[in-house]
Amino acid sequence: MRLVLIAAIVALVALPAYAQGFSKGHRRAGPAQNTAEQKKKGEAIDKNYKSAIQQIPEQKYDPWGHVRSGQAVKK
Repeated sequence: MRLVLIAAIVALVALPAYAQGFSKGHRRAGPAQNTAEQKKKGEAIDKNYKSAIQQIPEQKYDPWGHVRSGQAVKK
């Protein structure tokens, strides 16, 4: 009885993973092709992101600074 129950549980757990990989001739969809308008919009977003990142001042932080001897804690 236990053997049948264990086999049923293993089958129920493995079935979704098995079904996920195989379908009848259907392939997974690849990345969608971008139109020229979408590419321009993406490039504008990238440009804005890079300019925003460059405006952030660089802050040097030492997470172990308060542990080391001979150095004061900087806040």
